[in-house]
Amino acid sequence: MKPNRRFATQLFPTYLLVTLLPLVAVTWHTTHSLETLFPRQAGRDLLAQARIAGGQILWPLSVGNQGAIDAVCKETGRATGTRFTVIFPDGQVAGDSLAAPGTLPSQRECPEFLSALRSGQGLAVRRDGTDSAETLHAAVSVENQGHVAAVVRASESLALVREPLGALRRDILLMGLAVAAFAALVSLWTARRASRPLEELRRGAEAFARGDLERRIAVPQTLEIGEVALALNAMAEELALRLGDAVRQKNELKAVLSGMVEGVLAVNTAQEIISMNEAGARMLHCGAGDAAGRPVHEVARNVDLQRFVERALASEEVAEGEIGFHEMDGDRFFQVHGAPLKDEDGLTVGAVVVLNDVTRLHRLEEVRRDFVANVSHELKTPITAISGFVETLAEGAVNDPVEAARFLSIIQRHARRLGAITEDLLTLSRLEHGRNQEGLALDNQGLCPVLKKALLVCQDSAKERGVEIRMECDPQITARVHPSLFEQAVVNLLTNAVTYSEPGTQVDIEVEDLPDQVAVRVRDQGRGIAQRHLARIFERFYRVDPARSREHGGTGLGLSIVKHIAQAHGGRVNVTSVLGKGSVFSLHLPKAGRMEK
Repeated sequence: MKPNRRFATQLFPTYLLVTLLPLVAVTWHTTHSLETLFPRQAGRDLLAQARIAGGQILWPLSVGNQGAIDAVCKETGRATGTRFTVIFPDGQVAGDSLAAPGTLPSQRECPEFLSALRSGQGLAVRRDGTDSAETLHAAVSVENQGHVAAVVRASESLALVREPLGALRRDILLMGLAVAAFAALVSLWTARRASRPLEELRRGAEAFARGDLERRIAVPQTLEIGEVALALNAMAEELALRLGDAVRQKNELKAVLSGMVEGVLAVNTAQEIISMNEAGARMLHCGAGDAAGRPVHEVARNVDLQRFVERALASEEVAEGEIGFHEMDGDRFFQVHGAPLKDEDGLTVGAVVVLNDVTRLHRLEEVRRDFVANVSHELKTPITAISGFVETLAEGAVNDPVEAARFLSIIQRHARRLGAITEDLLTLSRLEHGRNQEGLALDNQGLCPVLKKALLVCQDSAKERGVEIRMECDPQITARVHPSLFEQAVVNLLTNAVTYSEPGTQVDIEVEDLPDQVAVRVRDQGRGIAQRHLARIFERFYRVDPARSREHGGTGLGLSIVKHIAQAHGGRVNVTSVLGKGSVFSLHLPKAGRMEK
């Protein structure tokens, strides 16, 4: 329906609201004027009364009759209800309508008294004594034979002066409130009547903003608002067609990007991030929404990534490369691909960078290289020794029984070392194979019997080194363990503790029942381990002291086996150590409850 009423005709009654502004202004001006007028008029009245009283004391002043002066003050005060005080030029009180003159202090410092001496009259408002009420004082000078003979002061409480003003102000305010209430009602009625179609437009616009483009706004009769409603409805129809395609394409793209394990980020020519998927946000440790609009160097402080983005923006083809991130928990490596973004005119408007996390591949390759190098190094020494002594025997040393026996003993020791290394490697292989397949068969076992078996295995070597092994274990503590593997892990820890402890010290086995796990700790009083080694001592073939480890027959795999046994049990192992004070190895196992007594 075509609108035929003008909006101005509906707003015209609201112009009456301007009457509120003059009303407020008049009310405020009137009350303010009355608040200043009443005290000023009261001051004039007091001055007039003081002058009248001054005329009455002229004769007593001329003859010096102070009693008559005080009597005039009291009589005039009773007749008028005003307090009168006569003060000599030196400040002494000659008479007062309320008190004996001798009981009053000097009035020399009173401002109205001083003003009356200088100019003939004075007004002042102040508080007298401890009374909190304000008092208006009016003073006039009384001359005798050409000089000031006294000052007459009339005083009245301002509360009495303002009492009629308060009643008048209340009447004015009540009338103003009544007019304001009426104007407010008119304003409310007019505003509701005029704003109802505008409110409908607002609700319709909000619905369009929320994506509810199927809604249509009712067209009011007002011409201007009706035309706006028609324009909004037409806009909604057009937007519904365009946004439908845009939303569908956006959702499809978002679904694809969200499902990717690769990180994808789009940048403009200023190297500011346009968008980023969740995988990219995780890789760069930021929020996908927070990164939008920020430069690449703010989101990821990596020079290689910044240079690659520059190369992708400048390249006409797909750019490839590999970048590394140095972080607290280790280095990360990404294989990156970048391609420029073109507009309809073929101009570069940005670039798309895809990051593929290859950190695991790098680490596996590094582990493989280290493992091959370590195995080769560990096997080379005994093989070289065996080969050398065999050649020596073959060259004739076999004919010397003493030397032959010594050489064969050395060959046997190195052969045993080869066997130990091989056995430990096979153990690690079995542990990893079992963890990667169906896992170990774990049973609810009391830990004390298993720990005692491990202690007995290490008891003889501990006595030989003069080291005492002590154990504290609650027989009721249990855990889900594989007995033989758990025993092997404890034996490896005890063997290390005994090996690196000095004679006369002790090694303690402690078992702690924690809320959700059981902790088995092996504590020694040895030399301790430097902090730089703690993060790597569970690696295969890693030795803190290679010479001493090999001297005691260690293979460099014992702690690695302990770590894998702990992981196979669903637990973990850690170490704390202080140089010169010893080390504590803690084996944490999932808790299986306590045995019944």
